Amino acid sequence: MNNSIILTFDLEEWFHLCLADDTIDEWSNHEKRFKDNISFLLELLNSKNIKATFLVLGWIAKEYPEVIKEISTQGHDIGSHSYFHELIYNQSYDQFKEDLNQSLAILENITEKQIEIYRAPAFSINDQTKWALELLIERGIRYDLSLFQGNHSLGGISGIKINEPFFIETSSGTLLEYPISITDILNVSFATCGGGYFRLLPYEIIRQLLKRKSYRMTYFHPRDFDYNQPRIKMSPIKYFKTYIGLKSSKEKLIKLVTDFRAISLSEDLKQRDMTALPIIDIEQLGSQITINE
Repeated sequence: MNNSIILTFDLEEWFHLCLADDTIDEWSNHEKRFKDNISFLLELLNSKNIKATFLVLGWIAKEYPEVIKEISTQGHDIGSHSYFHELIYNQSYDQFKEDLNQSLAILENITEKQIEIYRAPAFSINDQTKWALELLIERGIRYDLSLFQGNHSLGGISGIKINEPFFIETSSGTLLEYPISITDILNVSFATCGGGYFRLLPYEIIRQLLKRKSYRMTYFHPRDFDYNQPRIKMSPIKYFKTYIGLKSSKEKLIKLVTDFRAISLSEDLKQRDMTALPIIDIEQLGSQITINE
């Protein structure tokens, strides 16, 4: 069976939390920890000769252009994760377009490459914001990593269960979607390949769940491996989801990239048979679709 995992990182600061009540104006008042956290990740990847895909906030690119340039120079993929980390369903069409344009402009200026990869903040493309996919295509995005299959506290597309990449056909063109890998337990969808469940569950359970899959799309943030980050005040449930498992997360990541062959999106594109992938019309998203469950 295929032993590869697609390794992706959403580049944000520790305070870029959709579950927090912080405002953009307050960000400049916070301690900055991004450089130390990204150094750990790059050193780990370099030590194992791994290439990954980095989805970058425009705000981060503005603050740390030299870091983003170095990541690109090292041969990793660079994609957009928006500019201000605003949930898409809280934006109008014009607001989303402006945010996307700002993000792409700064990343393309830094990397001197066309940006073709995108992931929405908190997987916030849902049944009501499918229009965002068409705008992505119009702005030159070819690969989207935004769709969470099932219910998600901040987004998600209901109905679909497609355990592999698939093409989305729209009136603006075609987009290749790489959805987050999920595990269904008692009809509840869990993303064990990143975020809170990766930090919560014992590593051996995560490894066994991932071994059963042939498609493994991961997602991490630099703050996921920073036990000493400041804690933001929030409700007990949100606090638990945000900070559980930070003490052991570095060790888990090291085990993950040791037990599986970690690759970037670009590397996956080179080895995947595109002719075998499903083609879904955008109007079907939100309907009951199950493929390779």
